[in-house]
Amino acid sequence: MNFFGKKNAFKGMSIGKSKFKGSGSALGGSRPGKVFSVIFVESGPLGMTIEKTEYGGAVVSKVEPSGPANEAGITRGDVVCWSGTEGEEAPFLEFMAIVKEGSRPLEIDIKRLQITAPSVSGGASAAAESRRLAVIAAADARAKKSQRQQKPIPKRAIDLKNNTKTYDHSSTGPKSDAAAKAVAAAKASEANLVNELGYNPYETVKMGSGKAKGCVDKVTNGELNSGSPVVPTSSSSSSSSTLPPPASVQNPKSPNVTSLPSDFTLACSTLLSSSSITSLKTLSTLLKNATQKGPSDPKYLTIKLSNTKIQEKIVQVEGCVELLMSCGFEIVEREGEDCMVYNLGEQEWLMSGVEYILRLIENE
Repeated sequence: MNFFGKKNAFKGMSIGKSKFKGSGSALGGSRPGKVFSVIFVESGPLGMTIEKTEYGGAVVSKVEPSGPANEAGITRGDVVCWSGTEGEEAPFLEFMAIVKEGSRPLEIDIKRLQITAPSVSGGASAAAESRRLAVIAAADARAKKSQRQQKPIPKRAIDLKNNTKTYDHSSTGPKSDAAAKAVAAAKASEANLVNELGYNPYETVKMGSGKAKGCVDKVTNGELNSGSPVVPTSSSSSSSSTLPPPASVQNPKSPNVTSLPSDFTLACSTLLSSSSITSLKTLSTLLKNATQKGPSDPKYLTIKLSNTKIQEKIVQVEGCVELLMSCGFEIVEREGEDCMVYNLGEQEWLMSGVEYILRLIENE
C-alpha cells in the first residue's frame, strides 16, 4: 500500500486533525507554495526530522546532509502533504504512524512556501517560522478579499460628479460697516483663542504614517529641547544677538525599545497610523492582565474570540491578532470555541512592550 492509500485508511481517525477547517485554515486559507512529489525506495531512516505545527500539521525542522531527504531536495520549513492531493497538508500523527511502519516505497508530496521570510536562527522552532508565514499569508488573503469587495463607481455617478456645478459663496463685493466689524471681531477672537491654546482648533489635522512614525520616534528617543529662546537686544549705538545653546536630547521616558522585536513595534506603528487608539488601549489591558494577573488566576491568560467587544476591537481590526501572536499568544480551540491563550514566561520583554504601548497612547 502506497502513502496515498494509507492516508485513506487513516481518514476515520480523529487524532491529529487540524483545529481550523475550510478557508480559514492556517490563518488565511490554503497557503500558496510549490508542490512536488518525493519517493523513498530504500529502507531505513528518511534523513529528516519532522515537527508538529500548532494546527496539527507536519513540517520539516531538520535535514541530514547525507540522507535520502537531502538527496530528494527537501529543505527545512517544507510542509508534508498527502500524495496526489495537490497540496493537502498531512496531519503529524497520521504521517508519523505510517513512517514507523517502514514500508517502501513511500510516496509523499512536499509543499514549499514561496513567501520570503527572515532567516531563522539555529535555536528557533520550525513551527514558529511556519506561524510567521501563516500570518503573512493571512494579511495577503485579507487584502485580496478587500479588493474583491470594492465596487467600482458607476459611469453615471462619474458623469454626474463631473457635471455638478460649483458655486463660490465668498462674496467679493463691498461689505457694510457692521458686517466688516463683525468679520474683524471674529478673526480677532479666533487669533486670541489660538494664542491661548497654543494650536489652531479650527484647523483639520489628519494623521498619516509619517506622523505616526514621528510619534514612535518621540516615544523612543524623547523630545528635542532647544533651551530657552534668547531675545536679541539692541541699543541706539549697536545691535547684537545671541544664538541659543545647542539642542539637547531629553532622556527618553519610555523603556529601551531596542530590546523589543521589530514585528511588535511595526504592528504598534500600523495601529497608530490607522488611529486605532481604542484597540491599542484594549491590547495593553489584555497584555497587562496576562502578565500581572495571569500567574495567580489562569482566566486572564485566555481571550475568547467570540466576545462581542473582542470581535469589535481586536478581531475586526487589522494587525491586532498578529500583534498578540508576536507577544506569545496562540490560537486554540476549547470546547468548540476559538480562543487565544498566552503561555506564561514565554516573552521576557512583554512588560516593556506594555509600557511601550502606554507611552504611544499618552503621546497621541
